[in-house]
Amino acid sequence: MKKTAKITSVLLLFISQCSENSTAPSAAPTLPPLSTFLMDFSDFQGEDRLLKASPHQNWGWAALNIAFWNSVVVLNSVVPVAAFAEALNQKPARQPDNSWVWSYGFEVAGSNYTAALTARSEKDGIRWNMNISKQGGFSNYLWYTGWSNLPLTEGYWLLYSLPSDPAPLIGIDWHRQPGDSTWDLRYTNVVPDGPENGSYIHMEVRQSNPYDAFYEIYRVSLDNLIRIEWDRDAGAGRVKDEMHYQDSDWHCWDNDLNDTSCPGAWSGRFGRRAS
Repeated sequence: MKKTAKITSVLLLFISQCSENSTAPSAAPTLPPLSTFLMDFSDFQGEDRLLKASPHQNWGWAALNIAFWNSVVVLNSVVPVAAFAEALNQKPARQPDNSWVWSYGFEVAGSNYTAALTARSEKDGIRWNMNISKQGGFSNYLWYTGWSNLPLTEGYWLLYSLPSDPAPLIGIDWHRQPGDSTWDLRYTNVVPDGPENGSYIHMEVRQSNPYDAFYEIYRVSLDNLIRIEWDRDAGAGRVKDEMHYQDSDWHCWDNDLNDTSCPGAWSGRFGRRAS
């Protein structure tokens, strides 16, 4: 009887260990694409465009407001974006605790860095942590964390400020549908007790005509919402900003970025404009 009980205990222990091991991923998780981290501002950039665009012009006003967010992101994310991009070229190593780590070196503006991107499986997705060290500078700084679901159709990142002033800076929420090439990305100011905490820029690409992309830009301190829609191929678009224009109309630009009258009726992402 004792021998049977002993055999049963051994079998139960073996089954338990197998069950625990079976929950660990057999292959490294797939990194979300860089587009889940880095918003595309390219249609409102370019020195040649900006030089001929006045803030009083419609495209220029849209570009000026987008440029503000672009500057905030660039200032604080050059190194973490470079680290993210390089991780896509690396192979991870499995750790004893069944996590995966991408460890590698990279260079930004003549400075040398090392990165350790860790991925841990959760019940409904993957938890990400990016620690970065600078040669001759800071060490093992947690620059951003994140989460993604297993199909890589949604997730979020939390970007921290520069190591010299560590604090939560920008929350990044993303959704994507690779099958139809539609996606959205939102940056939200999450600086604790900051005057613009809650301000955001939201970008979405969708399948629609004539405008297949839009931004929403909300500034807390002004309680003001700016809406921008444009055609990514042709370049034409429109902007709505009640505070700036002192009306609720759309203000349009053509394919050459020149001001133009808006169509009398168009049912877009934000509703029909009155004639």
